[in-house]
Amino acid sequence: MPHETEELNREVKALKKDISKLKEDLSDAFEATGNYGKAKLAESKKKIKESLKNIKDQAKETAEAAYESVKEHGEEAVVKSREVIEKKPITSVIVAFVTGAILTLIARRGHK
Repeated sequence: MPHETEELNREVKALKKDISKLKEDLSDAFEATGNYGKAKLAESKKKIKESLKNIKDQAKETAEAAYESVKEHGEEAVVKSREVIEKKPITSVIVAFVTGAILTLIARRGHK
């Protein structure tokens, strides 16, 4: 019986040692996984920031192009309007008067 007890004690000690080693290995594995997750999270965050910056830059470029286009067309309209007024001043005044009168009639009908 003493021999069996000693054998059993050795096996228990070996099991305790194995369990301790397993705990260390699991702890290391969880730590490595956590570090990997943190690295992936940081990488994803960086990619999202880059994507947002690209979207912002594209939106800015599109807005600037639209502004320039509207500005050019507006300037062209002003130039053409001035040319028409210079060529036909009387006709321009009559057209402006008639347009104003029509808009006034429409506005009055809308209020009734």
